[in-house]
Amino acid sequence: MAILEKVKTQLDISEGDYSQDEKINLIIEEGKARLRKTNPSLTDEDFENPTQARFLLLQYCLYAFSNAAEMFFVNYSAELLLLRQEYEVNSYEPEE
Repeated sequence: MAILEKVKTQLDISEGDYSQDEKINLIIEEGKARLRKTNPSLTDEDFENPTQARFLLLQYCLYAFSNAAEMFFVNYSAELLLLRQEYEVNSYEPEE
């Protein structure tokens, strides 16, 4: 199932309803860009597979679709911090 379909399921939009697809795709791309600011190493695959990044993207889309994207960052600040820490740990190179 593509991320668009997952988001539509999250938003309770029926399968045959394509009227909101353009708006949802814009929200998905914005969400990916914002999450990549937290963890630049995220790939599209990270958003397709059951990961913390996908969970956060789905939640972001829910908030953004409801015109409350700014509250996502307030309510999920702890999870965003963990995503940032994951990036920092993975990119850490110890000094020799």
